[in-house]
Amino acid sequence: MIVNEGGTVIVSSGDHYIESLRKEELINWNFGIEDGYAEFVDESGEYRVYAYETKYNNWKYVSFIRKDDLLNDAKTIRKGVFVWGIIFTCIFLCILFLISNGITKPIKLITHKMKEFEVKGEVPENKFTNKDEISYLYETFVEMTHGINELVEQNYEQSVLQEKQQIKILQAQINPHFLYNTLDIINWKAREKNVPEIGGMIKALSNNLGYSFVGNEMEVTVEEEINHIEDYLYQAWF
Repeated sequence: MIVNEGGTVIVSSGDHYIESLRKEELINWNFGIEDGYAEFVDESGEYRVYAYETKYNNWKYVSFIRKDDLLNDAKTIRKGVFVWGIIFTCIFLCILFLISNGITKPIKLITHKMKEFEVKGEVPENKFTNKDEISYLYETFVEMTHGINELVEQNYEQSVLQEKQQIKILQAQINPHFLYNTLDIINWKAREKNVPEIGGMIKALSNNLGYSFVGNEMEVTVEEEINHIEDYLYQAWF
């Protein structure tokens, strides 16, 4: 609504309340305009009044807005903000879930493969195509499992080879010891039959054989070396 300084309505929106206002009321109405602008509630308390006064002809541009309409608009805005807030929250949670799943899923896969390798010893395949930190971590784990399996195989092969060598050494020792013990028994049998020459010769042969078992593996005294020479000469004398 536009009102001149005499209270005459120049232009009106045709609102029933505005039309019911008398000229005297408009003139005497205390708009309380300061610096060309005023905002207040009318006497009925039903309308919110906004007034603007021009500097040239003192005309007033007055706008009447129902308080109920303002409240309804505020409620509508609040509802809109609430609905959009829920929508944006859902979108944010979905994005957060996708990002979190993209990070935690590869880590869970690596953890599963580690447990599988610990139980079964199976080397996992490289299933990652992306070149990121998780992919690098998984590639390092795969290389580590290959290295562990190679070390296990090498240790197994060395253990088998060591066992075979020990068996061969034992086999090589069994026959000489058996012969040494047999000669010692023959020596005592010869002495029982009162044949000292045969017993002495077998004893010398047995001593030389026993000396050969340990002579290459440990140090011997001069006395033991002399006895070995005497036994050898004793065999040669016969």
